[in-house]
Formats: sequence, structure tokens, C-alpha cells
Amino acid sequence: MATFRSLIRGIIHGDLPPVGEKIIWRGKPKPLPTYEGFDAYWVDSGTSALALTIIAAKQLHPEVENPEVIIPAYGCPDLVAAAVFAKVQPVLVDIGKDDPGYDLDQLENAINDNTIAVIAVNFLGISDRLAEIKAVLPNNILLIEDNAQCYKAISMPDKIIGDFAITSFGRGKPVSLLGGGLALIKTTYRGKINVTNIIKKPKRKAVATITKAIIYNLLLTPQVYWLINRLPFLKVGVTKYKGLEEIISLDTYKEKIITANIDQHLASKQHPGYELANAANLSSLYKDRLIHPLRIPILNNNQSTPPEHQLKNLGITQLYKKSLINIDKVDDIVSPGQYKNASDMAKRILTLPCNHTVKDTHTLAIKGLFS
Repeated sequence: MATFRSLIRGIIHGDLPPVGEKIIWRGKPKPLPTYEGFDAYWVDSGTSALALTIIAAKQLHPEVENPEVIIPAYGCPDLVAAAVFAKVQPVLVDIGKDDPGYDLDQLENAINDNTIAVIAVNFLGISDRLAEIKAVLPNNILLIEDNAQCYKAISMPDKIIGDFAITSFGRGKPVSLLGGGLALIKTTYRGKINVTNIIKKPKRKAVATITKAIIYNLLLTPQVYWLINRLPFLKVGVTKYKGLEEIISLDTYKEKIITANIDQHLASKQHPGYELANAANLSSLYKDRLIHPLRIPILNNNQSTPPEHQLKNLGITQLYKKSLINIDKVDDIVSPGQYKNASDMAKRILTLPCNHTVKDTHTLAIKGLFS
């Protein structure tokens, strides 16, 4: 009977999708945005954009024979893939306690003569302590701002502290084209680096882009997403390491529609957030670092996680269920170590939807799970 009720509920109400903005795939083309003080490189993915900046950092340090780049111990394995493609050794540094940003003491201790750059990740709209990170870095070490999960941070170039910054236009990102990325490199480095020869010509055609956009928009319908969420062979939300094989320029059709999708995102309204009795709301804890949340990350203080079907109904996801050191293939690339805070976050973190599809009934139900 319970299964039948769940089936009827899914057919009627569906599941809250993780994001709310559909892809604008037609309309009058608009010029690409420009970013004062930075050269823009439009490529096929956020991973490609990040790899491009690591390569640029490597070119600025030809004297370093075994270059290293520091990355947070909790995050997307694409951080590792980008470093591997650039032929730079990724070095993990633990995050702070109940904080997606670096433990600054551990960061400072990890810097050595092989360090060429530090990647600071904007986590679902919560930026790292960029000014403090910049202050502990020696002048020769470059700062890369990874804003894959927060386009708005890169849309204000006068506030970018890093030498480089990137964002992603992949599935589930703030501005999604189901693929694409942007790397910004300070114009002061012109003549000192050359990354254009690494970027290959695009392969994808307009028909494929349009078809995928239509399907993606359909999947954002709650009833359809409910079905997708329950097909185990699709492995929705599974985090795994995937190597980067090449960097390709953003295809011309996506170039025509990207600005309309950026404008849509910057004009979007979001759910105001959640006050939960038995969970730490990171967006509230670090509201001074919050720019434009993609989702609301919380740390569950309950002894157990609510039932999976309830999480799915309300668009709640566990994001990265493992710290980077515990992800298959990553553990073969990075040096072993104890990353206590990263492991704790992986066990406790849940992310809540904050897009325009969230209604008061959803908010009340979510509060009930953590009361």
C-alpha cells in the first residue's frame, strides 16, 4: 500500500528537480559578454576551462620541474582531472571544520617550492576566503578562482581577486547549456602565455545541442524527474573520476545562445533559504561569503539521514558522498593523507533546492525532516 501511495504521489506531484532554469535554445543571437581586465576563453566544459588556467600557471613557472597545484580535499573530482591533463600534480589540503573553504593553516603549510597555483572553489555560491588566501600566498604563486557553481562571481570582474577564474555551463550549473566553460586570464599575462594552440575546433553541431536542450527542459518537469530519479541504471548524482582527453572550443550554436541564458540566470529569483532545527545551514553560517546560491548546503546533525524517497521527493541531494581521497582512481593520483574535515563533510552534507520551483509546502516538509 505504501508503495502504491508513493507511486500515485509521484505521478501527481513528482520530485523537485535540482535546478529550475530551463535552457533558452532559440531566439535572436546576442554578443558574448566581455570581462574587463581579463581575456576570455570559451571552451567545451568547466574542466577544460580549469585545465587551461593550470596550463597557463605552468607556463608562467617554466623553472619548476615538478609543478604542483593545491586543491581542497572535498570537492568535485574534475579538479583532479584538470590538473592531470595539465601535467601538474594535484595536492590535497583539508577544508575547515564545517566549512567548505580551506583550513588556512594547513594551506600555508602545504605550500612548497613546487607549488605554482592554488585553486579556491566557490562551493554552491559560498566563496572561499579569497583575500585571506591571497595574503598567505607568496607573490609567485597564482590564485585560480573556481566558480563552476556560481556564475555571478565571475560576472563581476572587478571583484575577482584571483589571477585566473573559471565557470562551467554544464548540466545542473547556474547557467546550463549541458556543456561549456569559460576561463578568464588577466590581461597582464598577455605575451607571457599561449594557450590558444591547445584549444581544438568544436565538433558538436546545432541539431545535437537543440535536441539535448529540449530533452533537458523536459526532465526539469517534476513528474518526469520523479521517473528519472528512480531508474537505477541512469545513476543520477553519482560522483566519479573521469579523465579529460582534450580541450575544445565552445561550439558556435552555444555561443549564440549563451548570453540569453546568462541574462536569464542573473535575473532569476531564489528561495530565501531555510532555518532548520537540527542541521547547520552553511549559507547562513557564511552569509558574508554567499554570492548567489546554486543550492543550500546543510550539515545534518541527526543520527541518521531521512529516507531516500523523501530526499528525492523534495529535491534533496547528498552531493559528493566521499572526500576526494576516497574516490576511485583519485586515490591513485594524489598522495595519501588524513583529511578529517573533508571526510566529516562528505558524511553529513545534504543540499536543498533554492530555485523558483520551491513552494511553501516544500519548505514546511523540509523543515519537518530536520526538526
